[in-house]
Amino acid sequence: MTALLAAALTLGFLGSTHCVAMCGGIVSVLAAGAAPNLRRAQRPPILRIVLYSVGRILSYAVAGAAVGALSLLVRDALPVRVGQLALRAGAGLLLLGLGLHLTGLFRGFAVLERVGAPLWQRLEPVAKRLLPVRSGWHALALGALWGWVPCGMVYTALGLAAATGTAPGGALAMGLFGAGTLPAMVLFGLLSRGVSSLMHGARGLWLRRGAGAVLASFGVMSLLFVALSLRSAGSRSEDVHCVPEAQALGNR
Repeated sequence: MTALLAAALTLGFLGSTHCVAMCGGIVSVLAAGAAPNLRRAQRPPILRIVLYSVGRILSYAVAGAAVGALSLLVRDALPVRVGQLALRAGAGLLLLGLGLHLTGLFRGFAVLERVGAPLWQRLEPVAKRLLPVRSGWHALALGALWGWVPCGMVYTALGLAAATGTAPGGALAMGLFGAGTLPAMVLFGLLSRGVSSLMHGARGLWLRRGAGAVLASFGVMSLLFVALSLRSAGSRSEDVHCVPEAQALGNR
């Protein structure tokens, strides 16, 4: 499970280029568009940005716990080892797809983001009513709602959460994923103009491509792990069958 948790944290950190594109607008609003009462109180924007991110991470953790619990159904329906490898393979495919999407080599991955669209259509009007942000609680609630925005990167992280095979493991994986996105989101909120020009310029393109290449390599390694595990299991099965045959020949 340690490798899956490390992958979730790395996914959040490297995928921040995509995260800024998805959530950067709302973070800019938090940094510059607070309600007059907050501006008069001279409360720093970083507090609103952090509270927004905490709410978002809490929603990720809830989703991760749910997916981790559901993955137990897969493990119960299949032999334990087969179930674990199936979940690991699914996570590897998602990582590979996201990595290729960030590099620009695979556009079909965007279809995945339509999965959560019906839920977001119900939540979006509620989120809009929280703007402009009038308190820290509003920032926290806005982040909790924004955590359900349809996002291929989040769904990839949920694949890693499912591969942990437990509700606590899934929640921890998604919490680490959210923590990985935190530095970029806070930096964007405080330096939105500079970071925005960096992310959308030529250097931003290469940053996204580089992050995508690393994530795709993680996906490939995960799939190789599954393939080698299956091959090893097949070899052990052949050895088990060969032992009785060898004993029978020896008795003759």
